[in-house]
Amino acid sequence: LDLSQFQAESAKNWTSEHSASVRDTTYDCYAVINHTGSLHGGHYFSYIAIDGSWYCFNDSQVAPIGEECIVSSKAYLIFYVRRSIVDQKKVFSDFFPRAPGATAQSVDIIRASRYQRQQSSARRPDSQ
Repeated sequence: LDLSQFQAESAKNWTSEHSASVRDTTYDCYAVINHTGSLHGGHYFSYIAIDGSWYCFNDSQVAPIGEECIVSSKAYLIFYVRRSIVDQKKVFSDFFPRAPGATAQSVDIIRASRYQRQQSSARRPDSQ
């Protein structure tokens, strides 16, 4: 998502060393919260990109999904990160420290699931 057309003209001409990141107006989607149902009730679930792959977090279930599933009329909130932050290899924990007592269990589940899939596909003989 390029927001350069909405940037103030004065910001486009800044020359300080910090201004390069300020002038960066390209953002990438990294999460979407979805809602199904009606105004009176419904269900929320999310799509989150982790290590370049998308996952659906739905209650206690976590499943890989294709990028083509991300754009839908169910999107309720969409989260973006400025591309220059990602290019600098910063991670979200640099900006949002983990809450006391919180765990990375969902990420661990995803990584374990990905590892199991890689192992099972490596053991499978080619079908060609």
